[in-house]
Amino acid sequence: NSNYDRTLVHLDFSVSDKERDGSVSRTLGHDGTGILCKILRSNEHITSVNLSSNNLRDKGACCIAKFMMENSTVRSLNLSHNHIAEEGGMALLRALRFNNSVTTLEVAGNKNIPYNLRDDLDVAVDLNLLEPSVKEIITRLSKSDKSLLVANLSNLSDHHRITDELVRTLSDVLIGNSRLQELNLDGNLITQAGVGYLCKWLQTAEECLQTISICDNELNSEGAIELQNALLAPTSPPLSTLLLSGNRLDDEGGMAVVAILRGKQSLTRVDVSGNRISDEIMQLISNISCLNCYSSSIKSD
Repeated sequence: NSNYDRTLVHLDFSVSDKERDGSVSRTLGHDGTGILCKILRSNEHITSVNLSSNNLRDKGACCIAKFMMENSTVRSLNLSHNHIAEEGGMALLRALRFNNSVTTLEVAGNKNIPYNLRDDLDVAVDLNLLEPSVKEIITRLSKSDKSLLVANLSNLSDHHRITDELVRTLSDVLIGNSRLQELNLDGNLITQAGVGYLCKWLQTAEECLQTISICDNELNSEGAIELQNALLAPTSPPLSTLLLSGNRLDDEGGMAVVAILRGKQSLTRVDVSGNRISDEIMQLISNISCLNCYSSSIKSD
């Protein structure tokens, strides 16, 4: 709207302890918050809103959630000390699944929001720091979208590349997914720690999973050993393709790949080029891969 003051980008309705203790009427409450949200809904200039200590409660938080679903400019939202409980927290979480702009959400002091819901809110906000395409994939995985067969999270821009902590979130949403066939994490910043999180999912991943690609990351031999333990677990999926090129594997990591190949005959394609594995072990990996291919062809006949 052309009538809005375009120089106003920070909106601060926070109430100090002294003001709050002196008069409850100084706070917005949920009714005042509803009016404010209606005014702000179409505002394209405000980027920061501070509603700390305004006695919003769940009803006010639901108004904020509705506002978040329609607004794409507010990046920082302070809702601390507002007596928000589980209902309001869940409304905010649902809104964050549609909102791509809020990258800072403060809910400290709302003692009735369960700890696990606080964690979910933190994760949802962190997802807004990612490329929209990545957020979309992770959101679809969290909803067990049966139409999502390939999760391609590869070759992202430098400041959006996936870290170990995001792999932790990814692994959590993957647990129970029954349709995913391929996971591509090429070109990210995943280390042994991230692979460790991934392995917790791999130990019980569904049988439909066929391909894992973690090329051009920071994976070392210890991470390869963790992959070995996960993929050789009795409940792990019958993987056919494992791509680990361009990492930091040495001969110890190469031998872990050999053990995976020997223990999982469904694995017929393995790429560990671009690592620090000796020619002797590379040849061994190639030989066992060929043997697995031959065995698979016989079974299919």
